[in-house]
Amino acid sequence: MNNMKSLLTLILLTLTTVSFSQSITIVSPNGGETLQGCTPFNITWTESGTSNFYDIDYSPNNGVTWVSVATAVNTVSGFYSWTVPNIASTSFKIRVIDNNTPSTNDESDFVFTVEAPLLLNSPNGGDYTTAFSNMPIVFSANGTSDEYLLEYSTNSGSTWTTIVNNQTILGGSYNWAVPNVNTVNAMIQMTDVNNTCITDKSDAVFTIASQIEVTQPDGGEVWQGNIRQFLGGLEQDILIDSDKTEYVYEGNTIYDHGGTGSYNTIVDNEVTLMSAIPGKAVSLNFTQFNTYSNHRLYIYDGPSVNDPLLGTYYGTTNPGTKTSTHPSGALTLRWDVDNTYGYTGFTADISIIGLYDHPYHEITWNRVGTSNIFDIEYSIDNGVGWKPIISDYNNIDGIYKWHVPNDPTTQALVRVIDSDNGAIVDQSGAVFTIGQADPHLYAPNGGEKLTAGLDHEITWEEGLIAGTSVVLEYSTDNGTTWILIHSGTPNDGAYTWNLPDDPSEQALIRVSEFGNAAFFDVSDSVFTMTSYISLTSPLGGEVFNGCEILPIQWCSGSTSGEYKLEYSADGGTTWNLIVDNYVLAGISLTYNWVVPNLNTIQLVVRVSDAQTLSYNDQTLNMTVNPSQYLDLTAPIGGESLVMGSVYPISYVASGPVTNVNIYYSSDSGTTWSTIVTNTSGGVYNWTVPNQDSDNALVRVVDVSNVCISDQSDNTLSLVSEITLLTPNGGENWQSTIRQFPNGVDQDIKIDSDRIEYVYTGQ
Repeated sequence: MNNMKSLLTLILLTLTTVSFSQSITIVSPNGGETLQGCTPFNITWTESGTSNFYDIDYSPNNGVTWVSVATAVNTVSGFYSWTVPNIASTSFKIRVIDNNTPSTNDESDFVFTVEAPLLLNSPNGGDYTTAFSNMPIVFSANGTSDEYLLEYSTNSGSTWTTIVNNQTILGGSYNWAVPNVNTVNAMIQMTDVNNTCITDKSDAVFTIASQIEVTQPDGGEVWQGNIRQFLGGLEQDILIDSDKTEYVYEGNTIYDHGGTGSYNTIVDNEVTLMSAIPGKAVSLNFTQFNTYSNHRLYIYDGPSVNDPLLGTYYGTTNPGTKTSTHPSGALTLRWDVDNTYGYTGFTADISIIGLYDHPYHEITWNRVGTSNIFDIEYSIDNGVGWKPIISDYNNIDGIYKWHVPNDPTTQALVRVIDSDNGAIVDQSGAVFTIGQADPHLYAPNGGEKLTAGLDHEITWEEGLIAGTSVVLEYSTDNGTTWILIHSGTPNDGAYTWNLPDDPSEQALIRVSEFGNAAFFDVSDSVFTMTSYISLTSPLGGEVFNGCEILPIQWCSGSTSGEYKLEYSADGGTTWNLIVDNYVLAGISLTYNWVVPNLNTIQLVVRVSDAQTLSYNDQTLNMTVNPSQYLDLTAPIGGESLVMGSVYPISYVASGPVTNVNIYYSSDSGTTWSTIVTNTSGGVYNWTVPNQDSDNALVRVVDVSNVCISDQSDNTLSLVSEITLLTPNGGENWQSTIRQFPNGVDQDIKIDSDRIEYVYTGQ
């Protein structure tokens, strides 16, 4: 028994001796050293009785936490080549552990220092910046290649996006154009491209702000529609590729049928451009024009090719800017290409004159960061679907002036989206209301003069009426009572009205939505409905010069086609005939009248149907100033001119007068005899004829316009120098030869068998 106890004691003593002989002692780094991150360093140690398999760790914080360097390293030399991490710390330690007997280990006796070759100083966590700002990335570098990869993360480092790569950066700073992102989890990472060990990143996340906050409409507003809907949004490209009418808005663009490219096909199309803002004028600014010489662009001032032509353009003759002056505000373009030659064509920007004179509502939003380029949309179903208002809208003020479309709803929303990043978006806080638009009547809208028996167009903005039909009425008493024109014509914006014979100077038109009479519009002011003849020019108030050519113009309804034209110089008390039974066919008629050389402020012109004189129209009073283009200065009256003498007739010509005809009368102007024709110079030497008269006059007349004339103010005398002495009266003389009915001097022809009685001198 004692022997057994002795044996056990011996075994325990032996095991204890063996256990106590295992040891590891770190030689280096053992404290106080200074190492450079990302450089190799030999970890060395001594050992006794170990397994020769080692785990190696480091701690950057004096042993609070440990990071593995290597595991189960098999070595008998007590040596391991370690790449020092890129971590700046003054509290580093190294630990070596026997892999088989972890209790056999050693660590640095004291802390040592690691200096990082690359240290990111800013942004390093907690920073705040905004999209599209410039943020300095600040770092410290020692022993790097100066060539870097810079990256940013928006998700705390889960993924990284390159800022620059292989970028040489000196001076410890890089000016970063902050991207258009909105995140509170941003980080920056910087790496030496020639030694990827040399890297550092933000110690904590920072914020990049890019935000939109819609402030109006934000819920509860009631905004009335006031323009037509644009299903594809307000901005659109228009091609002249068919006959059509296009309603346009500020910022639209029109092209030839080739669009933004070249064209090479035959077309002959007409496009009428109408402003989407009722009553406003369309304007075109041509930014490009290059066509073949036979490819013509015709531009008309109005809604059809029957309106005044503003110009014909081809080749490289740029039309410049063309603006409608037509009451409709429309321009019409006809594009005629007669062969397949290819050219770049033309481009014109569209604008609306007085765009914001029309009522609008402001969409407003606050922004932080953002690209300042926005897409704006609206919804009529609380956000289920969205319709474009405008895209790529460049704005820094957070305001858009919105002409609200006629899209009635109580479930409207508006949203504003950053065009550069669709994730940056905000919308109205609650629904608002878009009210139904009021109809808009274009014509007749006041001041027109319409003729009975003729077709006249009633036009309105169909896009402002929700229904498919409209009711049309007219009034002859300024709206006191209304007469039905049509109880339900299609809502297509136009109705051809054959004007009844219901004359009035207090006429109005009313257009209303079928089945909803509360939505209507009326002519802004009264117009005139005339009988079957309607003077269009002159109308009254004009001032003319005597002897000028005045085109009398009128419209004719159901007339005989024969006309009587008259004028009055006393406001219509007495009438003078211009022409009677004047035959003209058509609707718009003209007669060119030479205005008499009068001095009056009461000139009136009247046009009547020659077969039915009650069908007539007349002007208001007009003024005629007598022409002063010819002034006869001699003879002026009272002179006595002797037969055979030469008298200088003198006159002063001005204005259009160059050549004149000169006449004289011996009977106070009842008849006239020619002195000379087509003379000029202001003086004509007249040989006085052998004619006695105390009632003579001289007149000078413009060759080109006989209305322009002047004559002696009073009569003058023409005196003959021959005085008959005998017979002088009372004598009684007996005849002695036969009568000669034609006088005694006559010529005789031998052209028949006969007897001729002859006299001396024949």
